Amino acid sequence: MLISTRLDTLGELLRSGKQYHVGVSHEKFLEAVIDAYRQEYDVYEEPHLVRDVDGYREIPYIREGMEVLKTWDWAFGQTPEFTYKIERRFTWGTMASELRSKHGIILSCSFNYTEDMDGALRGKLDALASKLKGQRYGSEGSEISMIAEGDERIADVWTWLRAEMDS
Repeated sequence: MLISTRLDTLGELLRSGKQYHVGVSHEKFLEAVIDAYRQEYDVYEEPHLVRDVDGYREIPYIREGMEVLKTWDWAFGQTPEFTYKIERRFTWGTMASELRSKHGIILSCSFNYTEDMDGALRGKLDALASKLKGQRYGSEGSEISMIAEGDERIADVWTWLRAEMDS
């Protein structure tokens, strides 16, 4: 099982890497990716920069390939099992969640909360976690949205989870 810790941007990844090695930069990262690609595929030509202005999107094969890459099945449906651990600070407290998914289906969801958390909120978080089980990763489930109605904190958590799954 792959346990993933997600970083929002390449810049965030590089900033994180600088904690371990001050020489990490965007350019060095690109060089490392190019070198690894060359070694893996035994290709040593100079990289070719493809810009949208070059008209590549008009080539049917490339345009169709780009459309396939945007589909749910490509993004999630073929994924191996993984666990996604996330945390966020809200105005009302900090929430941590663990989503376990395989082939784009949520196997489980759990929330970490403190014992002193409002019992009604804990119950709604447990209901949200239960409703997520078996759903497609990144789904908009109307049943799930209904749980969030009437409690701004649950709505905050649901909005956060959807944004995390969509990114």
